Amino acid sequence: MLFTGGGSRRGVGGSDGLDLREIFREVDTVLRVPDVEAAVHNATTDPGVSLLVADYDLPGGGAAQVIRQLRASIRWSGVPIVVLSPAHDDTEEREVFELGADDYVSRTAGAEYIGSRLRAAVRHRGAPTNPASVNP
Repeated sequence: MLFTGGGSRRGVGGSDGLDLREIFREVDTVLRVPDVEAAVHNATTDPGVSLLVADYDLPGGGAAQVIRQLRASIRWSGVPIVVLSPAHDDTEEREVFELGADDYVSRTAGAEYIGSRLRAAVRHRGAPTNPASVNP
């Protein structure tokens, strides 16, 4: 799993304290990257990435730029991309869906809700996941 959100702390969002490892208990890797360039580099060089969680406000062009660059690749046509936003915004949501995002979730939603949306994105795209490793 590749999470674009900056900093070195693993998790979802800024001060909300949500942790991707709490949502996906046994994810092989949660890699957090600081900007668009690092996100695209890591996503295109690591064949093990099976889900990208992109922060809408990612420095260097935001989630929209990540989606544009990755969806141009055949390999990334089947990998789910979920965009996290600080707050719900219809214009942002429409933009990322039109670019190829699989889902758009506000970071203000609870961990259980975010987790269910991430699991659904993985299921719908058929990305490999161990059912025993995903919280019910």
